[in-house]
Amino acid sequence: MELAEIRPQIDAVNQEMLALFERRMALCREVALEKQRTGGEIFVPEREKAILDWAGETASPALREYSRAFFAELMRLSREYQKDTLRQAE
Repeated sequence: MELAEIRPQIDAVNQEMLALFERRMALCREVALEKQRTGGEIFVPEREKAILDWAGETASPALREYSRAFFAELMRLSREYQKDTLRQAE
C-alpha cells in the first residue's frame, strides 16, 4: 500500500481515537467530581498498575511496550485533567 492510501486511513483512525479520548476525558471529569465528593485520591497506584498490566498482557507481543507507554501517558493526562477539574470546582 502507498502512503497516499495509508494516510487517509490513519486520519480516519485518528478521528475515532479523538472521539474516544474526549469520551474518556469526560468520564475522568466525573471520576474527579466523585472523588471530590467521597474524599478519594486522584492517583490510585493499584488501579494504574492494573491498567498497565492489562495493556501489556492484552496487546499483541510486538506492541506490548508501546501499549503500556500509550496507556501510561493517557493516565498521566487523565490525572492532570482531574486535578484541573477539581481546581475549577473550588
